[in-house]
Amino acid sequence: MYSFNFNNKKHLLVSLILLIIGTFFLYFNTFSGHLLNWDDTTYLLNNRLFSQNFNLKSLQNIYQSDHHISLVLMSFFAQIKWLGFNPYEFHLVNIFIHILNVLLVFFLSKTLLKNNVWALIIALLFAIHPMRSETVGWIFQRKDLFFTFFFLLSSLSFISFLKTKNILLLALVFIFGYLSSLSKIQAITLPLIIIALEFYIRKTVSVKSLTTAMILFVFQIDVLMSFNQIVLLLLIPSLISIYYKQLSHQFILTSEILKRKFKNKIIQKHASQINIANLIILSYIVFFVFFKLINNLDSDYLKNVIFSIIPLVVFYIFIAHQHITYKWKNHLLILIAMVILSGIVLFLIVKVDTSMTKNSTYPLIKRIEFGIYSFNYYILKFFFPFNLSAMHPYPDNAQKPLSLLFQISPYLFITISSVVGYFIAKMKNKALRNNLIFGIVFFVINISLVLHIIPIEGRVIVADRYTYLAYFGLFFAIVPLIFSIYNKWRNNKFASYFIKSFAILIFIIFSFQTFSRNKVWQNDEVFWTDVIKKDKSNHYANYSLALFYYEQQDYERAIGFYDKAIQKFDNDFEYYTNRGACYVKLKETTKAIDDFARAIDLNPKNAYAYNNRGSLFLQIGDIRNAFIDFQIATQIDSNYADAKANFEKTKMLQTAISSTSSSIDYSPEKSQLFNDIGVKKAMNGDIENALPDFNKAVLLDSLNVNAYKNRGNAYASLKKFDEAMFDYNKVLKFNPNDAGIFMNIGNIKHQQNDKSACEYWQKAKKLGLKDAQQMLNKFCK
Repeated sequence: MYSFNFNNKKHLLVSLILLIIGTFFLYFNTFSGHLLNWDDTTYLLNNRLFSQNFNLKSLQNIYQSDHHISLVLMSFFAQIKWLGFNPYEFHLVNIFIHILNVLLVFFLSKTLLKNNVWALIIALLFAIHPMRSETVGWIFQRKDLFFTFFFLLSSLSFISFLKTKNILLLALVFIFGYLSSLSKIQAITLPLIIIALEFYIRKTVSVKSLTTAMILFVFQIDVLMSFNQIVLLLLIPSLISIYYKQLSHQFILTSEILKRKFKNKIIQKHASQINIANLIILSYIVFFVFFKLINNLDSDYLKNVIFSIIPLVVFYIFIAHQHITYKWKNHLLILIAMVILSGIVLFLIVKVDTSMTKNSTYPLIKRIEFGIYSFNYYILKFFFPFNLSAMHPYPDNAQKPLSLLFQISPYLFITISSVVGYFIAKMKNKALRNNLIFGIVFFVINISLVLHIIPIEGRVIVADRYTYLAYFGLFFAIVPLIFSIYNKWRNNKFASYFIKSFAILIFIIFSFQTFSRNKVWQNDEVFWTDVIKKDKSNHYANYSLALFYYEQQDYERAIGFYDKAIQKFDNDFEYYTNRGACYVKLKETTKAIDDFARAIDLNPKNAYAYNNRGSLFLQIGDIRNAFIDFQIATQIDSNYADAKANFEKTKMLQTAISSTSSSIDYSPEKSQLFNDIGVKKAMNGDIENALPDFNKAVLLDSLNVNAYKNRGNAYASLKKFDEAMFDYNKVLKFNPNDAGIFMNIGNIKHQQNDKSACEYWQKAKKLGLKDAQQMLNKFCK
């Protein structure tokens, strides 16, 4: 019987080819997917930066606008300019990068585990796990694919550097690490992974890896520092510390002088290193002199002083040691140093931007609860990736528990940690234990940034895409463990058959689940419907689905979902603004004005709402209020072309009215005259011609209540209910106790089959209008 030998290069190559083909066809059904109105349209379709010509300047603009996703945006920009705007091709590139990541996972696993079979299984699980679907199927999540790709390349380069000491490989560590950070901020965990990799391989941590990690970290957060500062402050002294042995030969003379002058054995032993440390200090002094001259001690000075202290402290702790063995004293020393380092950096980040995200309003204890819940969620979905949803929003009420899992999360976290810790402590197989520890550490480090203990921007508390790279650690930990269990039972036919069958079943279930999940990313309707199906209380999903129907010009259906969104959360100005836009399309003027007014109450800087409400005021002849709204809109956004045009138009209209009024000598008396003329025409049944007279009456005297009331009655007779309601509401502002107006509004509501008619008739009755009782008896039993 022919069988594969995975140590045979040809057989291994065939296996990898099959893995590539299988991965491609697993995600083949994403090709028909369109852009989603959740990031896709914002960053790709409506991105003003993409309207530029493709050149160095445009790439620089992208880099400066969205620093930590700039590489991803550049890739989309290039693809759009060279190949056109085609979602099919976006998906094709995403699948291609995912396949490359699968191969990199295989090579990293093979390098670390020295076992081709284990590496293939890990790569296969990485390829097919259902939690991958979001990252591959959602077009804009190319940022997770990119960040993982360069993260893995940097890790492999570092492993090669440990073996060869080739400085070019070290340069690749920095280059790939920096490119990873330009794809997603989550890449800043790479320096810690570098330290973990060396300890996994060598069971020790050297000055080189610590310094490499530090340099890489500073490169990745270069948003806090300029390139010149990085070079002068960290790169030059750090390279000196890495290659201090080679450089120490250049300072033999100084070293000999130190040895003669000081008889202390420790100083003699480390004379060269101490000399290099002094050189480091000198480089900092030179930098600060330079910085003082150029920047004249500006506000960033203190920040740079603190940043200079960080590497200086770390260098002085480790500079005299080539390697650090993990005795408890050294372990404690490293731990203290890293805690101090992390604390200072976090402090600086918070100080640099005190408004990191809106989610930072949650107190620390609540964010810790979120973190524990998120951690448990990711562990649970690793083993049971079912009932997945693309959106798990933060709770609107911080005191309201998210789910049963959220309530039991602290106890579950303690249980999982205790069981895993006890299991590791009792393991006798050192290699297996090291694999398990490294895998868990890899997972914890990479998932830590998205546990919300440190606030991150976004609407979701957990997301499938956050696990894309992090799950590699769990695959790495579990696959060797499963094989060790299998090896113990392989001689037992039943047990061996059961384990093999179970493993095959898992692969089939995961593949089917992933293939099915891919369909969710087809379009907005399918996507948001799936989110609502998983969580009916998700108001943002209802809002987003309403946006889809608005674009399809299905305004009534859109209003239905806006209504659901507002019922669940009535404090978002965008919900009212967009529902108002739907009412405009349906020519329900009063409802539109009410929605824009509510949107303005929630966000007084909403220029769009002011402009739209002004347009509606203009339609119904309320020129003064229209003028005010357009003026405010232009003040809020001076580049709002539509608002500026409307403002100028209304300004000219007001000027024309003013010039006319000076010749005709309008007055309240004239206003009453036009009102009386209009009443006579209306009484004779000529309502259409009565309306212009009522309009003139209102323009001549905006306080003429009777003119508003009569014009409202005229509109109601013509079944122009929105315009009538506007005038009736004007009357109620002057006289909130006008029983006749409440009666008329009730009649309009009744004609619109609106049950609230009874409420208005009831008000009319309370204000003494006897006719209202008849309507109540007839229609409100």
